[in-house]
Amino acid sequence: MFSNDALYFAYYPFVIVAFIYMLFTVGFNRVGLFIVLIFWEGMVGFLSIVASNIGFPFELHNIYKIIMTLWGVYLFGREIFHPRNWLDICVIFGWLIFSIGFWVSYIENGGGFFTILSQFFYGYGLKILLYFAVKSILIDGNVEYLKNLLLKILFVQVILSVVKIIVSLIVIHEIPEYIVGSVSYSGAGAAVVLPIGALILYWIVNEKKLNRKHILISITFLIIAMASMKRSPVIMFPIVWILLSVVRGQHIRPGLILKYIPVAFLLFYLGLRLNKSLNPESIVWGSYDPAFAYRYSLNYIFGANEAQDLLDPSFEGTGKGFSAFLVFQPSRLGFSNTKEALIGNGLYDIAIKAYGRIIGSYGSEVSTGYDIEHIGSNSGSTVQLYGLGYIGFISIMLINIAMISNARDIKLRLLLMAYYLWELFLYENNFMGQRVSIVIVVFICMYDRYYYSKSSGDNCRSVSVP
Repeated sequence: MFSNDALYFAYYPFVIVAFIYMLFTVGFNRVGLFIVLIFWEGMVGFLSIVASNIGFPFELHNIYKIIMTLWGVYLFGREIFHPRNWLDICVIFGWLIFSIGFWVSYIENGGGFFTILSQFFYGYGLKILLYFAVKSILIDGNVEYLKNLLLKILFVQVILSVVKIIVSLIVIHEIPEYIVGSVSYSGAGAAVVLPIGALILYWIVNEKKLNRKHILISITFLIIAMASMKRSPVIMFPIVWILLSVVRGQHIRPGLILKYIPVAFLLFYLGLRLNKSLNPESIVWGSYDPAFAYRYSLNYIFGANEAQDLLDPSFEGTGKGFSAFLVFQPSRLGFSNTKEALIGNGLYDIAIKAYGRIIGSYGSEVSTGYDIEHIGSNSGSTVQLYGLGYIGFISIMLINIAMISNARDIKLRLLLMAYYLWELFLYENNFMGQRVSIVIVVFICMYDRYYYSKSSGDNCRSVSVP
């Protein structure tokens, strides 16, 4: 049924209890319930597999996708027809271009119609709705409600992550990557971006401060990543944390670096020792060896042993990081002409994982099924371009950049943009690809835009949280 039945059936009762708790929290508020269900998709996926195995005639997860899409259209669909600024127009324009490219690609490449329909509406369309949903909620004066709801949801994710660690050690004596709080039951991509998004959200609703009473609370978000043994947050979380710590309102205070560096170093130190991939012994609580972690990361991302290898024109790298270069080499993605490059190879095989993970087969005697001249895993940018072509890839980037550009503070905007591009080209496009992350990122940007706006009549009042 699952990769480990005992673990799933020991852990998910806690997720269900947490869901019931959140139901009592939101009551009959339709918007609140909608947001909660976005974050509890993992529970639905778990129940769907259980139901299928006991003979339930319909797949619950598919029913969930249909309901959430239709419900989203009912609640927030009208907002699309009332853009409030030029950034909204950019999002709508990008979506129209994306839609044209998407369906032309389907006509040319084929595939199961209902699978493609699900990808279009639930996979991509719901993200657009979430953008307008969060914006309308904040502008309509419900900022405090949504802020408190999101914080409560994120703290519940931290608690569930602690529960997962304890249950996993008891049941299987190790911590697996799969399962992320209530968000995911099979993949761990959300564990990479949720801690970063949660940290920035917590920082901005506390008047862009991480002072003494907020330090401990802010670093607990890293537990979400640790519970799935994710590697990149070990490095990125302390970096983002220290950058946010030296910002006070609209000003940067470099003198605070000395004050907060010890905390950032402690996070980095614990991360290397607790993540078995980042220490020589490959165990939890291995030795602290930054040089080993550096070489491992370089090899994992680029397939290089030394940084200077990347400057060698003859070097043929591997992994997600090196695959990003394929964005500028369309022929290596199987595109034989301009039309194929524009509309891509289609999403059907990717959606149903016809050949498993999207791994390049270059240099291998056995084809992986995907016509990609690359060795190893591919980044989110490569996968997106392979399936959607340049029309889809560029239009989605335009949409995401427009969403992030709603942040009024240029420092915050640059931070979000840098992390988005880093994650897109060197990892898996979760930051602006996961629905839960979209909710958090859009809230951050809109909160910043309307709270710090002096000219808008829709200013949001900042209230510090404990």
